[in-house]
Amino acid sequence: MSTSARSTDGVHVRPAGSYDAGGLAALLRLHGAKPTEGDLASELREWMAEPPALWHLAEIDGTILGLQRIAPPDPPSPPLVWRVATFVAPEGTMPRATSATELGSALWQATERAARRLRLTAIEARVPDGNGAALAYYRSRGFEDVPGRLGMRHLVHRL
Repeated sequence: MSTSARSTDGVHVRPAGSYDAGGLAALLRLHGAKPTEGDLASELREWMAEPPALWHLAEIDGTILGLQRIAPPDPPSPPLVWRVATFVAPEGTMPRATSATELGSALWQATERAARRLRLTAIEARVPDGNGAALAYYRSRGFEDVPGRLGMRHLVHRL
């Protein structure tokens, strides 16, 4: 459903496939992800096989440095509103002068295009109150705060 794109700065964004599970697991482990049982890469392969989620990854020179996924939330929100999750490699672990903002921007361009092709009406993000970097990122992409539960920020980007 989405297409591959290369920006002039060398960040390559493309749809993620089950063959990327090892690299995605390595990225998610940098964020403290652990498998519920067994191997994280195997769990990711199973999760990626469940439609209708869309997964994009950002890479430089073949190294996966970012992931963005949109999917219908569980429990369901209004129809045509999907939830986003974004993970980028921590600063200092990236090659060259790449920044988390640069990776996030490249991922968002692909995700937003795919969401519009699906005719989604909005994308929502749930961010813990203490995650200032994620709040700043989503707000810079046009997400707006809406009332949510205590300790969690609920942001929505209308398409």
